[in-house]
Amino acid sequence: MSIFRRDAVFSRSTLARNMAVLRRSCPGAAKWLDETKGATVVTLGRAEDGNPVMMVDGKSQETRRRGMFAEGTNPLITFFEKVADIVEEIVLPEGLRPNFSSGTRPLCVCLFGLGGLGALKQALNFSLFEARPRGALAYEPDVEVARALLSLYDLTTVLADGRLVLVSPRELAEGLEKPDVPFALTCAAAKRRHPDAWSGFIGLAGSPERQRKPRPPLDRVLIIPPYSGGSEPMGKFLSDAAARLGVGARLLDWPGELRDMAGILRDGPGQNRARAGGQGGSPPARAPGGGQMNLRRLFQKSAEHACETVKDFGPTVVLVLAQAPLDAAGLARVRAACEALDGGPARMAFWFVEDIMRFGYVRKVARAYDLFLHIQKGLADDFARSLGVRGANYLPPAADESVFFPRKVPERFRSTVSLCGAGYPNRRSIMSGLIRDLPSLKPGGVGGGGENTLTIFGSGWEGCPPELAPYLFEGGRRLDTRECALAYAGSQVSLNIHSGDGDGFDAGSAFVNPRTFELAASGTLQIVDRRPLLDGLFGSDELVVADNPGDLPGLIKQCLADPKKGRDMAARARERVLGEHLYTRRLETVLKLAGEDWPIPRSDDC
Repeated sequence: MSIFRRDAVFSRSTLARNMAVLRRSCPGAAKWLDETKGATVVTLGRAEDGNPVMMVDGKSQETRRRGMFAEGTNPLITFFEKVADIVEEIVLPEGLRPNFSSGTRPLCVCLFGLGGLGALKQALNFSLFEARPRGALAYEPDVEVARALLSLYDLTTVLADGRLVLVSPRELAEGLEKPDVPFALTCAAAKRRHPDAWSGFIGLAGSPERQRKPRPPLDRVLIIPPYSGGSEPMGKFLSDAAARLGVGARLLDWPGELRDMAGILRDGPGQNRARAGGQGGSPPARAPGGGQMNLRRLFQKSAEHACETVKDFGPTVVLVLAQAPLDAAGLARVRAACEALDGGPARMAFWFVEDIMRFGYVRKVARAYDLFLHIQKGLADDFARSLGVRGANYLPPAADESVFFPRKVPERFRSTVSLCGAGYPNRRSIMSGLIRDLPSLKPGGVGGGGENTLTIFGSGWEGCPPELAPYLFEGGRRLDTRECALAYAGSQVSLNIHSGDGDGFDAGSAFVNPRTFELAASGTLQIVDRRPLLDGLFGSDELVVADNPGDLPGLIKQCLADPKKGRDMAARARERVLGEHLYTRRLETVLKLAGEDWPIPRSDDC
């Protein structure tokens, strides 16, 4: 019979029976309960479902429950996804992430606050688990709340057999060694009333394990890129940065068969190609045989290949880049492969260098990582908190100094003014207006090179206004990384217009794109649309900033009229990148954050 009865009442005899067992099983907690007096008033109320609710100083200690199980899901996995709705907080001390789908048995549940009877019930109600935990280690900061619980329910059985272990404040302060604790639950009200005690409790939950299993040095980084797209070159940049830092790194190389499979799932003719792995941009087109089934198969095979690489390389950090073809199930398999390594589990980090409001797939995978790195300070931090993501940190893009640098380029890549980027709607509109306002700039796309020319580099311009066609470099074909670097270095003035779906500048997305850093590293003067985060990355004398598209013709004329001033600004921007915005600096930040104790604190800055 369940110890949680609907007819529960406070009883001195119940308290006496529990205390008799407690003095044998948990003498420290029993002594604290016997000797300590408290001023808290505890009463008993009723929840909507009729179950008892402990009232502390007139306030309910129960967190409102909202649909614990979702139809058609694994109840064990759902429990850990939804438990935040019940008790507000889940804490997973480092190195202890049980994989319940494979039957791993958690050693102990760690419980903070006994006022939330539902939280204790979740800890002791073993019927929720196929792999049953051994018990619950519990701590209540308020002596009257602890006494009230022992006056309500007969806990003699779970106290006697060790399924419930109570810890006193003194034992907590002394750092009592306890069994490994894979996760902790907290009564939300107790955490609010006792924030300092909560911090100490989490230290107790994690520190013994860290002492017994010290984290291996973060000296082997596995970088998982997408199949193609804007984030793909970052994999090579980060791999080279690791070599410069003396850190072992492996860039996961996707087999040709998987790249071919991804190609089948790309968008049809006349549309922009789907972003790598089908996770970003438009949904993948339905290929013969069922596109969604093929997409699942692609994710499964991608996860298998990633797990094989994990077993062979033995990483201590796994750094996944935006649009890598790994869904939540695949990431769980990669984590399990890391946890099976002799050196211990690896930190899993995700660097999302895209607009968090545009690419919805991030909602499905963000919580699977220890570190969630993003390029939208403020906006993405709030988004991450709304999802319950831990370890969210702002990390802007960077440049690779060995790829982007000043140089003499072939004639066909030279231009007086250029724009490099895909043909997003706002760029189409802005460039159509620009060529009308600056008729003196000749089309540089057909003949290539030359003085007083305007060239548009990049793909995705199909169906653009006819007047733009002569300005498209070689018909608007896609450029590889090396060619982009040549286009940057060969331009006297480069326009950096952040992508958007409207007609003008898109300031609402609140990020600075990688091109900002790459243009600066190339020694090119750039005119960039105003971004909220620019001020913290570059000085006002390093970039030319446009407030609206109407400013562009005048700014271009000013830059071309004083080329020396432009060269000086470009040189200062390059010095800024070399000092602060290289991939070596970004990788150092990733490794620093990965080395933080669990839980990784959120930060508004790096």
